[in-house]
Amino acid sequence: MKFLARNRSGQSEARAALQKAYGNTTTPSLAQILNTSVPHLDALAHEMLRNSRTAGAVARISLSDTQLMGHFIPKGTQVIVPLVGWSHINAQSFEVDEKTRSATSQHAAKKGIDDWGDDVEAFKPERWLVQDGDQTVFNANAGPSMPMSAGPRGCFGKRLALMELKLILAFMLLNFELLPVEQELDSDNANEIVSRQPVQCFVRLRALERVTTRSPPCHTSIVNYSNRGPAGDPSH
Repeated sequence: MKFLARNRSGQSEARAALQKAYGNTTTPSLAQILNTSVPHLDALAHEMLRNSRTAGAVARISLSDTQLMGHFIPKGTQVIVPLVGWSHINAQSFEVDEKTRSATSQHAAKKGIDDWGDDVEAFKPERWLVQDGDQTVFNANAGPSMPMSAGPRGCFGKRLALMELKLILAFMLLNFELLPVEQELDSDNANEIVSRQPVQCFVRLRALERVTTRSPPCHTSIVNYSNRGPAGDPSH
């Protein structure tokens, strides 16, 4: 939510896309969210996961002797696979001898997945969007991103997590405007355990006026959406 509060123009663009897709309703059904194509919502969810760095790494045990990029890995070796690096390191950061890649790796490279460029650290949902004729579509292979691992042993709750994230984002953006909070409540500090747990989780909300009905005056609230806020915080 911090990304949205800091990126007001991107927030407005995503809200407009949701309103166009779902009409006047501020409470779309789960079926609507799952069955309606909203490229901006998909892009927003994936860029949030890419930047939030949900988990730092996963560990795998080699079941047989093998090679990775020309390096021998004996059976029983624990291999630590970083999940963050793929999303935040450009291909130009280091050179790789293509001959050391496996056949499957070389085949995957033909899919054309590129690096994110010089603005890899920036929060830019539009990096996931491409033009297909006169339509804007979501491209899941726009660049390297592996927030929940990959393959048959990746996070088995990935689809559920994406569904929940899109559901929360849709309801939040259709009903509230996210505003910046005070600097002392807006740090990116986090505790790295199994997953990344932010230290400060505050959002400042302003209820949106309803077009079809009379609404009460707009008001703002600072909400702590974690139990990790500092003592005496102003959340309510």
